[in-house]
Amino acid sequence: MAIVSPRASARGYKPAPLDWGNPREWMREIAEVANGALEGKINATGTFTLAANVLTTTVKDRRCGPNSGIFLCPTTSNAGAETGIFFSSRGVKSGGVPSFVVNHLNDAAADRSFTYLLIG
Repeated sequence: MAIVSPRASARGYKPAPLDWGNPREWMREIAEVANGALEGKINATGTFTLAANVLTTTVKDRRCGPNSGIFLCPTTSNAGAETGIFFSSRGVKSGGVPSFVVNHLNDAAADRSFTYLLIG
């Protein structure tokens, strides 16, 4: 089952502007984005829930590549009890969108939710 993270396509923090009419304002905007990045505001997170009664869950995220590091934080007690999770592929396109495949236990629990950090 493919899951598209709502945060994978929406930006939580504004990107640095590529061009601006007023050079002084442009520099201020770039400085705000750079300072935000130093505080960890880097648009690198997403959420997903493991699919029930199957062994894999595909998470679509346009930022994912073959060398991406994916770090999980369980957000429910059933997710915290999940063991043996590993990623069998990263950056492979699923329906035209880069994705990663989460391998997990075949469990009927439908509330195994995670927040993830995607770097690289």
